[in-house]
Amino acid sequence: MESLPDSPGLYFWYFQNIDELFPEEQKERLYLDSVIKNNGYFLLYLGTTEGQSIKQRITDKHLNSAHVSTLRHSIGSLLAHKARLKPSFIVETGKFAIDKNWGVEKRITKYLKENAKISWIIDENPNRIETSLLGNYRRLSFPLNINKNRNHPFCETLMDLRKKYKRC
Repeated sequence: MESLPDSPGLYFWYFQNIDELFPEEQKERLYLDSVIKNNGYFLLYLGTTEGQSIKQRITDKHLNSAHVSTLRHSIGSLLAHKARLKPSFIVETGKFAIDKNWGVEKRITKYLKENAKISWIIDENPNRIETSLLGNYRRLSFPLNINKNRNHPFCETLMDLRKKYKRC
């Protein structure tokens, strides 16, 4: 990740092998016709640096754990759902979550390493670009974004899965 810039901006996550994440019955709500595709990869998520550099944001958040990354939490929830994993009751928290023995963080990291690519745009005010890109899923679909993307047909499903499979 040394090639990531130490500048603010937007970053884009592209994924291949999306069948590993999404059951067939969910794909219609992804609006894949409105997703940018590049050499077998689908652009499914965009993020902003929120006061950090692109390098800091990606390494501190997305390459860390599902505790701090909404993208990792979403991917973990999708992987668990696709595997038909039942949430386990965690005595320490009194909540249901993905069983730690399932190794969700390792599975997320493995999926990202094998199936994800990142691109970026350096910009001092990335929020204005993010706002213009999100929210119109028929024009440009980002099914893994939640913030500023609540009208996306997949958003409610993703939020429900994230509730079902609480952060580890």
